[in-house]
Amino acid sequence: VADASQGVYALHISNAPSVTAPTELTAVCPEGFCEQADYGGLLVHPRYGLILSDAQRQQLLVRKSNGSFEPPVGGPLLRSVRDVTWVPEYHAFLAAIGDAPNETSPGDRGNGERTGEIAWISDPAMGSKPDPIKGLRRPVGVMWSARTNRLYVADVDGRYEVWSYYIRNESVWSKAGTLWRQDVGAFGPSIHLQDMVVADFDYGFEERENGSACVKDVSPQRESQPKEEVVVSAGPDGIYFFHSDGSLLAKYYIGRPVAGLTWGPADSGTESNWLYFTSGHQIAALKTKLKDPSQKIGPAAEHSVH
Repeated sequence: VADASQGVYALHISNAPSVTAPTELTAVCPEGFCEQADYGGLLVHPRYGLILSDAQRQQLLVRKSNGSFEPPVGGPLLRSVRDVTWVPEYHAFLAAIGDAPNETSPGDRGNGERTGEIAWISDPAMGSKPDPIKGLRRPVGVMWSARTNRLYVADVDGRYEVWSYYIRNESVWSKAGTLWRQDVGAFGPSIHLQDMVVADFDYGFEERENGSACVKDVSPQRESQPKEEVVVSAGPDGIYFFHSDGSLLAKYYIGRPVAGLTWGPADSGTESNWLYFTSGHQIAALKTKLKDPSQKIGPAAEHSVH
């Protein structure tokens, strides 16, 4: 869990009916010298460890369990970095970079300037750095899907948040489609991070006699189905569930912006997975039958999160 005001914490799930008290993993002031922090998206990398997006320091930070920093990945990013994803095929991180949502931010005033971008932060094994994706307003979320080879991007453009996806053809990125466009209204300036995850879509659409649509389980024929997935995204007023064709499957309404989103462990002996999310000062979870495509989540005891 990354908290802009208190640091980074590990929450341990026990058999008790609630999450145990936070265990401090990395502190903002590990040696008593407090440096302002503004953490955004984070991920656990198999070689680097815990990677943090820090908009204040304008870097991708590598943090050890004792709170100390290792040299940042890729050096300074020069502007606010809000989210990060790892692309194994290219041995590189992709970071969402944009200006802060304030009166000096051209990206938030809607005056025509598009200064946001998705920048490549190369792993040393990669060699050259590919071209970035430019022309965005204020990107607040980025996620690579190995299943469909798509890069999903959430971008706040004035009063609207737009979810789009890009595909890569040799060295050129092209925008292949838009999933959704949502009026964020007064929530716009408060949106700093919109995490995304993907899930397998083991269902198909079937038309009822009255012309409405219903969802049918097609998991036994999954191998013969085209590559489909569910894109789960933090949103300005809850959690959005998109089909990869752009259909809005569902929305879990909360009434305020959701920021962090990640898969948790599956319940032992069931097909249910936990989808953890952060909103305001709360950490919560949804029990869902969607499956994490990485298949890296393991069984866990029954628990609830408050």
